[in-house]
Amino acid sequence: MSVSLTFIKQFQQACQDRSEVKCHWLEYGYWRTCQKATTLLADHEHQLTMQCELFAHEEAMAAQELEKMKLAVKLEELRAQNLALQKGVAGGEDQGPSSGTQDVYPL
Repeated sequence: MSVSLTFIKQFQQACQDRSEVKCHWLEYGYWRTCQKATTLLADHEHQLTMQCELFAHEEAMAAQELEKMKLAVKLEELRAQNLALQKGVAGGEDQGPSSGTQDVYPL
């Protein structure tokens, strides 16, 4: 084999090796980009799930607070009725069958 033919074969082999290395780097870069995208997607999905759960919790807490406020209003109404009944019984205005205070329960 001549020196120039050996040189050409060595040069071609070096070019092929370089192409293979470049191809492997491109494949690795693609894989790494896909991994980052998958991880980022999973993180975003997790954040959305947590936000949905937080919203549902806040909604439940607001509903409980509303129910608490309704019960507080009802309690005040019952206290006012009880006070009116107590005043009516004490003033002799009770028109009911009993004239005592056994039906009046202090809160």
